Amino acid sequence: MTETSEGQGRARLEGAGPRTRLSVCIVVLMALHLYAFPYFPKLKHANELPRVLTTQEIVHKGTFQLNERLDELGSRADISTTPAGRQYQNKAPGLTILATAVYWPVAVVARAFGGTPSMALTTWLLRVTMVTLPAVLFLGLFRRMAGRFAPDSDAARDAALIAYAFGSLAFPYALLFMSHVPAAVAVGAAFVVASDEAHSPAPTRWRGSLLIGAALGLAMFVEYQAIFAAFFIGVFVLAKSPRGARLRAVVGMALGALPFLVALGFYHQACFGSPFRTGYAYSVDEANRVGFMGIVGPSAKAVTQLFTRGNNGLLVFSPWVLFSVVGAVAIARSRELRARIGAEALVASAIGLTYLAFVGSLAPEFGRAGWSVGPRYIAVAIPFFGWLAAAGLAVCRKHDELWVPALATIFAAVLVNVLAATTYPHWPTQFANPVFEISVRLLREGHAPHSIGTALGLRGLASLLPLYLTIGAAITWGLHRTGARLGHLALALVLGALALSRFENFSQTKEPVRSEMWSYVTTTYEP
Repeated sequence: MTETSEGQGRARLEGAGPRTRLSVCIVVLMALHLYAFPYFPKLKHANELPRVLTTQEIVHKGTFQLNERLDELGSRADISTTPAGRQYQNKAPGLTILATAVYWPVAVVARAFGGTPSMALTTWLLRVTMVTLPAVLFLGLFRRMAGRFAPDSDAARDAALIAYAFGSLAFPYALLFMSHVPAAVAVGAAFVVASDEAHSPAPTRWRGSLLIGAALGLAMFVEYQAIFAAFFIGVFVLAKSPRGARLRAVVGMALGALPFLVALGFYHQACFGSPFRTGYAYSVDEANRVGFMGIVGPSAKAVTQLFTRGNNGLLVFSPWVLFSVVGAVAIARSRELRARIGAEALVASAIGLTYLAFVGSLAPEFGRAGWSVGPRYIAVAIPFFGWLAAAGLAVCRKHDELWVPALATIFAAVLVNVLAATTYPHWPTQFANPVFEISVRLLREGHAPHSIGTALGLRGLASLLPLYLTIGAAITWGLHRTGARLGHLALALVLGALALSRFENFSQTKEPVRSEMWSYVTTTYEP
């Protein structure tokens, strides 16, 4: 019954060519990502703003220093102060340096008219070109790889895509000028190319190894923590390369990564006095300076915060991640799946476990990662959880009693992450239950960020309803066309919404902190 219905779903698409369908999907997904513009200049976001200012300083003054822009900052938690008194952002520099290619021509045009680009325009432009566009384009690669993990279930493949695209950290951070999603995209793309090369009948080619190396080098250039995933993917390439092609694979990857690593070393030397010294060595925030890259060893607080805490837990905001465990077990138990995708599943599992261990071993304050949505330091691993989950969802697809609850976990995650992204994706750490105490409350009290809806004169929830309804319609269409029954989808949505509603009483922030922080949120909110 399932195979027949999925076949009928595929048959309904035969009227359109694959390129046409892909183009339409990209346009729709891009529109969904661009609809809302959660921009709050009064907040002076500690992570995003220094990146934007650094890009501007490079273009206008040829310097990485932020000394002359300090008055424009709010919190200086993400600033490094060297012994010589020079101040820089403490993050990997890749995103800000690459963004100069986008900002420079805009600044030149603005200068010709006697001005400079506004901060709002600059932020929007850098978000869209450097983060949102790559995030959307990557979804095609994600879906193709998910099909490799779930070769017999289009529904499982597309459910995994929905979980990743809208039910994970990938959505809120695709709307911000931060490095997590670009790093995940680069690492994920490298893994897809590596898998393609491994399944190619020809030995590893120069082009493939160069692309893999370049993608991994880019990932480390924009996000230091990408080094963990880069290591496992490099090992995978070597293991899957024919014996006579391994040297070529190593040289190719090294050459591909070299420009980015050299640029990173030059930046560290220029700013912090050594190619191997990062901004964390001089970070204003003491939590960034303890241990190695903040690693101090596992603690109950860090692990609880990572998985189950109501204001940050991975399993709270993306419970579908549990199906990655099901997928890993299913692949390990199936001889056919082990032969087809076993090596990739092993790498995905290793990457996922490594990032969980990494965040669980950070100083808890560092691991909480400030005012953010979810445990953002595992963002690089999210595509790999998604691919493993595709295999787990394929198991559930064979049984209605498992398929509906599985979809319910995805729908609950979509509700949480879409609400967070389109209301206030900078949840203060003081809130115990930010889903309801911030996102839902903002909508209840008539708040909503800049969007196409507000540009048309709508306000509050009404301004976001077109986005929410379109996301819902796109998800319904995407799953129904692969044979998922509308009744099952409706039931899963009800179960997901019911589970989320029960979360309202999961935890609450105590007074007077709750009122004080709510006042701060609303005073920094716009429009």
